[in-house]
Amino acid sequence: MILGHCFGIFLFSRFPVSTGIGLPANDGLPLIRRNQTVWTTFQNLILRRCPILIWIMVVASLAAAERAVTSVAEFYGLAPFEAAKGRPVRIEGTVLYEDPSWGLLWVQDKTAVLYHGLDNDADVPPVGHAVLINGRTHHDGTQNLIVEASFTDRGQQSPLEHVRLEEEHLQGKEARMVRHEGVVTEAEEVDGHGRMMVSFGADRHLQVFVRNSDKETMESLLGARVDVGGLTAPVLGEVPIRGVPIHLFTRSMDEVRILIPGTTNRFEVPHVSVGDLIQSFREDRTDLITTSGLFVERSGDMIIAEEEGARFMAHVPGEAVFEKGTWILVSGFPRSHPTGVPFLDRASVKEAKGIKPGPPYRPGQLPVLRLSQAVRLLTREEAARRYPVAINGVVTYSEPSTGICVVNDESGGVMVRYQAMMESAPLPGDQVSVKGLTGMGGFSPVVMFASIKLRGSGEMPTPRRVSHERFQSGVEDSQYLLVDGFCRRFRIEDDGVRLSMEGVAGEFLVWVAGDREETESRPWLGSELRVSGVCQVKANHLGQPVTVTLAAPGVKQVQFLNEMPAEPFALEGTPIDEIMRKVGEKAVTGLIKVEGTVTYSSPGGKVVIQDEGRGIVVRLQTHEHPILGGRIEVVGIPRVHPVKPPD
Repeated sequence: MILGHCFGIFLFSRFPVSTGIGLPANDGLPLIRRNQTVWTTFQNLILRRCPILIWIMVVASLAAAERAVTSVAEFYGLAPFEAAKGRPVRIEGTVLYEDPSWGLLWVQDKTAVLYHGLDNDADVPPVGHAVLINGRTHHDGTQNLIVEASFTDRGQQSPLEHVRLEEEHLQGKEARMVRHEGVVTEAEEVDGHGRMMVSFGADRHLQVFVRNSDKETMESLLGARVDVGGLTAPVLGEVPIRGVPIHLFTRSMDEVRILIPGTTNRFEVPHVSVGDLIQSFREDRTDLITTSGLFVERSGDMIIAEEEGARFMAHVPGEAVFEKGTWILVSGFPRSHPTGVPFLDRASVKEAKGIKPGPPYRPGQLPVLRLSQAVRLLTREEAARRYPVAINGVVTYSEPSTGICVVNDESGGVMVRYQAMMESAPLPGDQVSVKGLTGMGGFSPVVMFASIKLRGSGEMPTPRRVSHERFQSGVEDSQYLLVDGFCRRFRIEDDGVRLSMEGVAGEFLVWVAGDREETESRPWLGSELRVSGVCQVKANHLGQPVTVTLAAPGVKQVQFLNEMPAEPFALEGTPIDEIMRKVGEKAVTGLIKVEGTVTYSSPGGKVVIQDEGRGIVVRLQTHEHPILGGRIEVVGIPRVHPVKPPD
């Protein structure tokens, strides 16, 4: 060890370095000083003046090299070169999980949790016992390790405390003892251990490993609701689809409490008709069910079937294919799906002939809501309970590509999310019957997982006029309204046109659905419009309104009251004083022309002009930069700024 330290000093002394030591100097010394070796300087300053100090340093270095590592935090905090010195280890803690057959050991002391890879023949105290780990540090190029490890049992400790697994625990890499309740969606035996996928929330799964569990026990857990305790560990590598980034290691089946028994025959679980599935589906429902229907088609791992015109999908890995129209029985776990179609995950399928389905499923006894107003009056918490809905009305707005429409009955309108794969999507003016379940929606309660039956053509309802303040507040979400205003700006898109309009009380947004050929032919800019449409509110994650838009189902719902003249600068000029008066009285009359002298001009398009009376701010939509003192004419729509003059 001493030779090693001296050799290091010798190597270091061979390389010239610049020193910053302030020794007495004359005119020729600085250049030489900057290139002398560390060893020469060390001799001059230390060895010749204080020979005892070097020996103290060597002894201290040797003592530090041999000092034992006594905590997990200290062990993981060692620099690679320190760990590579083979320092002794004496760490005492509690065994959280041990499995020599898989080479796994986790021990916790007062500072952190230690993971150690075991040999197959390692003799390790059981879970819950205190253990003393002796060994030496090592660094394998990527991580710190303990080699030559031995384990001394220090006796049983107090029972390990578990916390309930929460979302926040998924992101940390620290191991912890937790408990989690969910439904077993997969169960099998792997290398003498059990492996389960347990539901976590509505659409994710937690992978659980149970030590020393047999195949028969695991297969009996399919569909069971369990409360399992164990140690979390981060997933190494890619996280499975719809999985969470941690595993759970459980020492035995003693840590698995079976709350609701599972089944060995997944086709004997309760049978749910597709209609009842739509009515009773809940986001937090993950129990194993069966349903049946006529086979329609297979696309990859997805099977599509239908019952009485209502379609459902199932994720069925494998090659199972049936002739179209074959009656099939499907067993799986309900999940939400972006299309709104009832969906069964991790499913199995059989031809229904000769198979007796399980007992019928009875949905909860929540009352059926038969008016759209009854849906809208629910709180977010009440809407999340999935009240059944059955309403009749007329479609006032529809987006077939996204499976969204708005249905109006005698009490008002409500947004409906339906099956986007419907062969005949509802269109504005259609009379429909809707059955579905309530959901929170982004801002107001909605009808989700809806089945829609077309009943014929009808007439659009009479739109209501509301104040600008009420419209912008969002309380009229999904209602069919009428607004007037002047078009300030517009942008044509492939499926419609976006308008920025100015009304008596301020600016608002409008969307008019329609193809490009239809919208490009209209004189939007500067025209006075009367628009009938549905109020749509976009909310943030707290349910607070961010933007409010009036969505017109088509150009037919837009009436052009006054079009912008072909020669707008032929308008008679209006004095700025008169503009101020009209704006103050909320008597906006549409397009006006003003003339004045430029008293301020910025490259951003902000200009101030002044006539004989007062000044006004003008925001140009072009990149022109009028010169100061120039005389200009401006045509536009006046609006009120909350603190600045009208512009």
